[in-house]
Amino acid sequence: MIKHLGWLISAVLFLASTAEAASVDRTPGLVVRLADGPLRGTVEGAVSAFKGIPFAAPPIGLLRWRAPAPVSPWKTVRDARQFSPACAQAAFNWNRAVAEASQEDCLYLNVWTPRAKVARDLPVMVFFPGGANHGGSARGSTTIEPSYDGSRLAAQGVVVVTANYRLGIFGFLAHRDLTAESPMHASGNYALLDQLAALRWVKANIGRFGGDPDNVTAMGQSAGSFDLGALMTSRLAVGLMSKAILMSGPIFDQTNGFTPARVEEARGEALARALGVSDPWALDALRSLSAREILRRFEPGGDLRGMEPHPSIDGYVLKEQPAVVFAEGREVKIPLLIGATAREGDGAAMGVKGTPKAVAARRDRARTLARYHMINPASPQQLSDIQSYFKDDPALSEAALHLYGDPTRIDPVDGDVAVAFGTDVIRCNAVIQAHWHARLAPTWYYQFSHGYEPLGAVHLWDLQYLFDWLTSPADQPIDRRLSQQMRLYWVAFAKGGAPSPSGAPKWPQVSAGDSYLDFTSLGAEAKKTLRPQACALFEKHMVDAIARLRSGAG
Repeated sequence: MIKHLGWLISAVLFLASTAEAASVDRTPGLVVRLADGPLRGTVEGAVSAFKGIPFAAPPIGLLRWRAPAPVSPWKTVRDARQFSPACAQAAFNWNRAVAEASQEDCLYLNVWTPRAKVARDLPVMVFFPGGANHGGSARGSTTIEPSYDGSRLAAQGVVVVTANYRLGIFGFLAHRDLTAESPMHASGNYALLDQLAALRWVKANIGRFGGDPDNVTAMGQSAGSFDLGALMTSRLAVGLMSKAILMSGPIFDQTNGFTPARVEEARGEALARALGVSDPWALDALRSLSAREILRRFEPGGDLRGMEPHPSIDGYVLKEQPAVVFAEGREVKIPLLIGATAREGDGAAMGVKGTPKAVAARRDRARTLARYHMINPASPQQLSDIQSYFKDDPALSEAALHLYGDPTRIDPVDGDVAVAFGTDVIRCNAVIQAHWHARLAPTWYYQFSHGYEPLGAVHLWDLQYLFDWLTSPADQPIDRRLSQQMRLYWVAFAKGGAPSPSGAPKWPQVSAGDSYLDFTSLGAEAKKTLRPQACALFEKHMVDAIARLRSGAG
């Protein structure tokens, strides 16, 4: 009896598993077969999701600090129902939980696509997250980031992709020995190569998910935006994106330009010595070091803080300064949507999350700053920071001190002078980038100013509206309406190359009288001339900086 019962249970379990597998495999859009192998995704309402898809080989061992290599094909159905780990990164307060679970094996992306089988040739939106090129992931959901789950955006009729890329020392280390071993005779910029590899994967595979490989909008926020702006000047990106959306990360944020290759290689050699590797051609020793032990030394209190590697003019991905390319109108000729939030410079309040107590504390701090600044001039340290930014031009420095040092010239809602200046660094440089690109291709500028005063629309604030993952206090009816409106503009741009959804307020191009669209607490509103006095200073500063870069003095 026991023997027969065991056989019966086994048979039932076998039949149940077979039936489950059969029912799962018949679900529309749940299994997708790529050239590399089949993927099993999951159904989330009207959207199918495929997570943790490899777009390059794991950059570990001998592949550490090399260009991304091809994926090894697989034959059995690969589970694509869970996010992959974030790329290896040092832990800070905002990303600690993500950093502790991060890994070097991280070159994966995620796809959300409408389930309907009749849907084909859908527009594609590829998102690269921010994190100062040192933290974050394609999943989001850190202490300060919203979720980057693309299901709600995809439900608007687009295919959404979010992608990881290498970070910090693993994304940007340059070194003469690495350059010597490279077939491209270049080192560093591995993160940019990862982004290019993700875009090539999209070009080759997105049709299997219903997407149109010839209608790809590349999106980036903060560092992701900064990197994409640079890639708009690279010959390697030609044909990989038909449009771009740059959010809170203008290419002109670094006014002295990208680091020259020789300088970044010297930085890499200093890092190698600090890591205990000084022998020539000791790359094996560098590649054998523990990723976690390396990263700890870049964390707060670590001895390598301030020595982080940066993107560089490596001669392969980037052959010249991106700012110069934009100034001369030689970047890729594609429609551009670019902008920033209205309170980018409030780093202490950055992000979208926090306990009610933390949110209340941030509001109290903002109120205090606003009241203080209404009756007090800027502090000596704040003025010193402004002087340092404009140090190459005494006349500009004096004009900036006059503008930011007078409390009557800054709206109290913008906080103190440090917040206002930090916002203008991003906002005005994005305005300049928009003006210059508008000479080449259709360009639209936005500002996201809706927020809960006096907290305001801080850095990262607008992403919760784009992805429709609203977090308290931004979860009221006005927020839901604004989220829907923002997504309509972004999707219309992805579909047809112009943010012109039916029934929405018209969004004039930048070339039409310095126009922009402001996402206010009353909804989207077309306006003109954003912060003209401040932005005139930044444009003069940038023109002078580019002149120095052209002459080789920058």
